[in-house]
Amino acid sequence: MLVICAYGFTCQAQKVFQDHIYSYNASVFFDQSGLSVNATPHEREAEFLKRKAKAYQQVVASAVAPMIMGGALYVGYISLPHRANRPPAAAAVGFGSAALFFSTVFSGIVQTITQPYSLELQQSITGFIESARRIFSGPPNDEIQQLEIEYVKTKPQYSSSASGAIEWHFRKLRKPDSMRMIETSGQKEDPALLFLRNALSLPRLPKKITYDQARFMRQFAPYQEMMSGNPFHDFERFGRALARASTHQNLKLKTSLYLQGPPGVGKTEAVFRLGAALDIPVIKINLAEFHSIADLKGSKCEYFGVSKCTPGYIAEELIRLSSEGKPFKNVILFFDEADQVLNRRHEGQSHEFVSFMLDLLEGKTQSLHNSYFGFDIDIRHFACILAGNQMLQNAALESRLDLVTFGNYTKSYRIAAAKERFLPEILSQYQNIIGLGDFTEQDWKAIDAIAASEHAVLETTGQDPGFRNQIRALDRFVHQKIGDSPSAASSAN
Repeated sequence: MLVICAYGFTCQAQKVFQDHIYSYNASVFFDQSGLSVNATPHEREAEFLKRKAKAYQQVVASAVAPMIMGGALYVGYISLPHRANRPPAAAAVGFGSAALFFSTVFSGIVQTITQPYSLELQQSITGFIESARRIFSGPPNDEIQQLEIEYVKTKPQYSSSASGAIEWHFRKLRKPDSMRMIETSGQKEDPALLFLRNALSLPRLPKKITYDQARFMRQFAPYQEMMSGNPFHDFERFGRALARASTHQNLKLKTSLYLQGPPGVGKTEAVFRLGAALDIPVIKINLAEFHSIADLKGSKCEYFGVSKCTPGYIAEELIRLSSEGKPFKNVILFFDEADQVLNRRHEGQSHEFVSFMLDLLEGKTQSLHNSYFGFDIDIRHFACILAGNQMLQNAALESRLDLVTFGNYTKSYRIAAAKERFLPEILSQYQNIIGLGDFTEQDWKAIDAIAASEHAVLETTGQDPGFRNQIRALDRFVHQKIGDSPSAASSAN
């Protein structure tokens, strides 16, 4: 009877413990409700480690309690009156019930309670010993815990959906039976660990953009006099609007640009100068190189190592910028060769990219869903610039973009660009070999002639040839100059 009671009590205790254990999962560690809204990252880390230490104490208590209760049963049995009239073998009932109680609870509860915590606690005996040791030495400082600490320090900066996805992957990572290794840079990694590295590397905070007129003028001084007035003022208005939007958190204050002009007229250079003037990075996206919108936005991992999944190029670039010390949400997305993709008609791929671009440029859109991460990425601090050789044929896209036209430059513009921009850049590659002082009056006339010949193409065809041919001709001229000049030749030797 005593054995049956002990066994029944054991099963009930195990059920109660298991119900408690399943509810007491990893989310308890990440719970920040007991902390002040203004709690420091150090206080959040301390609370996390405190909760984790309590889990080790719970493991030890769950193992020791059955042994104490079993011993108490035996002591109670031998304390009963008239025990002399009982068979001697009955003395073993107390030990038997204690052993049954201990083995059932220890093997069932300890392994279950440790499952959400650490891989090293999955075995009953070693789990008990390791838990007892960790009570005094503290949790192991492995890579997973470092990621956990990084997360709890910055948890208020994540949305609820992002927090849910991150904590789900932490729990998954603690279960070795669900691990599947994938190849990453020649090494096998757990996909949940790779997910957490990527998710925690995404920029979380915006920064205030300051429009500095002096910095802007330094970047665009060559453009002010050489270009027509509209491009210069359009870039200036774009920069001012972006600065105001970052201060007032109002998406309607931002503007988006479409740079239209032939190849080689300075569209890409202008965008990177704009990023430098505003002190925010530029993510260049050659739209024609992407076969699917999932390559940009990210694709879900159904089966790690089997199906292709990726955070998407935009998220990967954000992660790269964060690793380079630029952990802010403020970026300029520069979509080059946009006309080649967005002007295609009756093609599913084109329609997919047009829909994506319309969402991105819509003033009310605050986030884009990323299938890889399973949560939305904040795009309120993104600025968008598109570029192409031809005009866009989609009226909805055109209505969302301010047109900036490049090309049809005058001969004086080309001559000034050659002397003030292109030639100094070329000569920087030949330092200590040739400099501006080595050029004669005849050389300058030859440089002017190169620009004049390019302008003649415009007058003949009506199409601006850009600057690439002019730059190549200047580079060949410098090469020839180095070979013909005795002083330059001796320096080269």
